[in-house]
Amino acid sequence: MRALHAAIDGGVNFIDTADVYGDGRSERLIARLRRERPGETIHVATKAGRRLPAQTVEGYTRANLIAWVDRSLANLEADALDLLQLHCPPTDVYYRPEVFGALEASADQLKALIKQNDWNQVHLIARGNTFAQMINGHMMAMLIDEDATKFKPKGVIGLQCAGSGTVKISFRNLWLRRY
Repeated sequence: MRALHAAIDGGVNFIDTADVYGDGRSERLIARLRRERPGETIHVATKAGRRLPAQTVEGYTRANLIAWVDRSLANLEADALDLLQLHCPPTDVYYRPEVFGALEASADQLKALIKQNDWNQVHLIARGNTFAQMINGHMMAMLIDEDATKFKPKGVIGLQCAGSGTVKISFRNLWLRRY
């Protein structure tokens, strides 16, 4: 706990963990840290998927994903996850849209995941003919273009945000990664 407190004292406000680190102990320690530091904003990224006895695409079911998320929410004593990552899944998982849609929610539920008057973390993932958008660790949209005749391996990435009323939009910490 001293190391976690020292990190926060030093300005760290983002902690990466996983449900399998110490069999959930890492997440529980972070929950304790948040209880002990109620005035601090501490963002937590956790990972799911390594609880499978064998890393297979078939293991990434809706039931497993929900169980992993529920366990992390309980460990972290949280109502929502700041960021959920798949923990070293088999490559073929990325080509299974049902995996990413397994945690989909209604439009109203998705809107509730967006932080008002605060920074939202947006991940745009483009790989091959698949494009996915995640906001604050939650899958918001996935597009799979099955028209191979129009697929282009190169192109331009455009970012556009829209909202009703007065909207302030800023971009920071933009990262591009080639796979």
